[in-house]
Amino acid sequence: MIHNTAQKINEEGLANSSARLLPEGTVVLSRTASVGYVTIMGREMATSQDFATWTCGEALEPKYLMYALMSEGDDIRDFGKGTTHITIYFPEIRAFNIKLAPLEEQREIVRRIEAAFEMVERLAAEAAQALRLIDRLDQRIFAKAFAGELVPQDLNDEPASVLFERIREARANAPKKTRPRRTKATNMKKDPKNLLLADSTKWPANGVTSEELAKRIFMPHSDLRDALFELLGGTMPQFEQIFDKTDERMRLKRVAQ
Repeated sequence: MIHNTAQKINEEGLANSSARLLPEGTVVLSRTASVGYVTIMGREMATSQDFATWTCGEALEPKYLMYALMSEGDDIRDFGKGTTHITIYFPEIRAFNIKLAPLEEQREIVRRIEAAFEMVERLAAEAAQALRLIDRLDQRIFAKAFAGELVPQDLNDEPASVLFERIREARANAPKKTRPRRTKATNMKKDPKNLLLADSTKWPANGVTSEELAKRIFMPHSDLRDALFELLGGTMPQFEQIFDKTDERMRLKRVAQ
């Protein structure tokens, strides 16, 4: 639900344009550029012609319409035409049809969807908290290790200073190893985003789940997460998330270029 926007219109602008104020609860679909994004107005607003809007009557719950449009995102985008900017034209939009369930059933569907979203958000928050705890645990383990608290101490062991001195001498006397020169291609190959993009060329047509992806590519969870966010976002995302209705789970697919 959207309550504020970067660009606004004033009374003079409304009076000298075809725009008009739409009531709170109006469902909005982006029909050009970022085709398929859906939201609901949280207050009175006006839109440009880049959007299609529906002001729902008593028989249609706005959130039911919003989630229905979101679920058909790929099929809706297929109506888009154009090369520079993809646009869905109004004749196609006016031809949209929706299965209208009874009002109470609509509200129950919305309740279940939002309950599922809340569960996903809760699990994501718990996973993030677990990662923070793991990082803290690692620090404590290292602290205990350096304090000699991980294992029982043997009084006959040599002091750490003697051990470190032997390690320094061994390193100084060891033959020098020549490191291969790191090229730009090598650096690119190890970049998490490039690894994901390279692997995505081998994904099945219906994409992969997050569990399948974790088995395909071995990298730290934080690197994988950050790379996915970058590839899913931006003005030209290279990945997209699709809800698999058969398995009832999200899948990652590469955006067709």
